[in-house]
Amino acid sequence: IVTSLEAVFFFHPNAKVIIYSNSIPKRDTMFDIFVEAGYDLDIKNYSFTGLLKSTTQFLEDDQRQLFLKRLESQVKQQHWWVHEADLVRLLILEQRGGVM
Repeated sequence: IVTSLEAVFFFHPNAKVIIYSNSIPKRDTMFDIFVEAGYDLDIKNYSFTGLLKSTTQFLEDDQRQLFLKRLESQVKQQHWWVHEADLVRLLILEQRGGVM
C-alpha cells in the first residue's frame, strides 16, 4: 500500500486520498509519514449498514430493508469479507459522487 501511495502522491501531489478501513488505526501507522510530509491522506472507519442506508441510487427503501434483514446471516458466511469489500467500494463511490 505504501508504494502505491508513493506513486499517487509523486504523480499527483495535490491528490486527496481517503483509505476506508476498520482495521487501520487513524494514528501511529506507516501512513503518518505522508501526512507529516504535507500530503492530503485520511483514514476513515466505515459502517457498512450506515453506507447502505445512505445510498440513494441503487436501492429503493423496501429493497434496502430486505437486504439489511438478510445481512445478519450473510456476515457469518466464510467469504463475506470479499462481498463486503466489493459492496463498500460501490457504496463509497456512490456516496462520494463517483457513480452516476
